[in-house]
Amino acid sequence: MAILHKLSLVQKIILSVILIVAISVITVSVYAVIHFHPTDTAASVKSYISSISTDYYENYYFPSLESSIHDHGNSDISEVLSRYTDTGFSRVPLRQIISHVDYDEAALSQITERCDTKSTFVHFFPDPPFTSTSYHVDYEYSCNF
Repeated sequence: MAILHKLSLVQKIILSVILIVAISVITVSVYAVIHFHPTDTAASVKSYISSISTDYYENYYFPSLESSIHDHGNSDISEVLSRYTDTGFSRVPLRQIISHVDYDEAALSQITERCDTKSTFVHFFPDPPFTSTSYHVDYEYSCNF
C-alpha cells in the first residue's frame, strides 16, 4: 500500500482506468463465452429425435401393438415379441413418428432444418419383459450435422 501513496494523482487515475478496462474486458469475455457459445447442434437434434421416438413407442406404437396382439390371437405378448428381439420391428421413418406425437415447434424446426424426415429411420427392438418401456433403439440419421 505504500506504493500507492508515492504515486501522483495522474498515475493513480491511469492505473484506475487500466484496472477498470481490464475488469470490463474480462467480464465481457466471460459473458460472451457463456451466452454466445454455439450449442452442439448434432447432440440437440439427436436428443430431440430420441425424445419423440420414446414418446412414439411408449405412448402410441406399443399400446397399439399390444392391443392388436390381444385382439387377434391367443398368444402371450412375450411369446409374440420374443421373435423380434434380434431383428426388431420394421424401421419407422421419422416423418411417421412426428405425425403421431406432440412436439415442441422449436425442436421440430431444428430437426426438419437438418434432417430428411423421410430418410431418417428409427428401429425399435423389444426387450424382455416386453413392456412399453423395455426396448432399445437404433437410429439411422440422414442429417446434416
